[in-house]
Amino acid sequence: MTIMDDELRKIVEEMEAPNIAIIGKTGTGKSTLINKVFGVEKAETNTGLPVTQSFKLYTPDHSSVDTRKPINLYDSAGYEANKEHEFQANLLNFIETQKAEGLESQIHLVWYVINAASKRFEGFDADIINELNRLAIPVIIVLSQCDIVSYEDIYKLKDVIINCKFNKAYDILEVAAKPLEKYNGPICQAFGLEELVSKTVELLPTIYSDAIVANQIVSIGEKKRVAWKYIAAAAATCFASGFVPVPLTSVIAMTSSQVGLLKAIAKLYNSDDILEIIDQISGQTIVTAISVPATAALEISATFLVGLFPPGFLVAEVAAGGVAATYVVMMGLTYTSVFEKLSKRRLNRPQSRQEIKEFLKRTFRQELQRYLTIKVNSKESLDQIRDDFLSDRAQDDQD
Repeated sequence: MTIMDDELRKIVEEMEAPNIAIIGKTGTGKSTLINKVFGVEKAETNTGLPVTQSFKLYTPDHSSVDTRKPINLYDSAGYEANKEHEFQANLLNFIETQKAEGLESQIHLVWYVINAASKRFEGFDADIINELNRLAIPVIIVLSQCDIVSYEDIYKLKDVIINCKFNKAYDILEVAAKPLEKYNGPICQAFGLEELVSKTVELLPTIYSDAIVANQIVSIGEKKRVAWKYIAAAAATCFASGFVPVPLTSVIAMTSSQVGLLKAIAKLYNSDDILEIIDQISGQTIVTAISVPATAALEISATFLVGLFPPGFLVAEVAAGGVAATYVVMMGLTYTSVFEKLSKRRLNRPQSRQEIKEFLKRTFRQELQRYLTIKVNSKESLDQIRDDFLSDRAQDDQD
């Protein structure tokens, strides 16, 4: 394992697994919500791990990989008419028990799901949210199935909820996770999911929110923030304390050390399968696959690189820390941009392996051109690159 791999692993180890409770009446679409936001298909088949009679635990299948921390999604069993008080007692008992077990086990956030089509928010719902407020647990109220409800009815329902004047119900979000299907397809596009992710990230401390960003599959732009942490950590390994250059043996050694960075970014974008396709493009191992674009990068940016070296310095043999860091950042940003664009394409429609191959070949060179002017020679320059990169997120989300 390389120093770069160690640093990437430290980032993941510093993340904490958040505990989110998804609460609501039977038929509100809680399981669909979990599936659409986190890709937990087993939620819709009701095959979660029973925790109590009132809750099942779901952990995204992809969160078991070594560059993501798991998230814990506690799905309430729902409640039927005339059993509200029993459900409330079991719910509060569960939350109190989790809290008593310490910070790692307690519920950090609640999605309280109301079926907007029912057009009802009852005193029982208000009682539960008030209890959650008392326990200082932030609540996002999710109005589900809004695709089949009129704007007027949604407005009236929201007005009823607002008039309850909850202390810590931070938002009322309109969501359609799986719009109604007609003969010619869904009646509208899914909506509200990205806003739900953004609000969840906003309400959780960073030690928990990074795991949400890494595991969710609907807000691709949010992942850039975590991707940058990987890139910056990888670049920092090219320097000792105070950004003193640490020589590397060769450009190929630089590319070999980036295997962990490429894998981390691919997994962040739920694109682990793409690593195999990258291998196939080169017909060799993933290390060689990286060295192919690496060579292209050095050829494309020859003039740029010459400016970083003193006369007579052999790029092919030894690279100073600044040049190595520049190369790592340049390639890391390129990988991130390519996987981000690919993820958005795959969200819109499935991509065949041939389409993915052609996309990777075409897009890598295009995205690399965007970052050829990058130069890392100090922590301040790295901070500026970060700010510029993350400021592009809003624009990228519109593309």
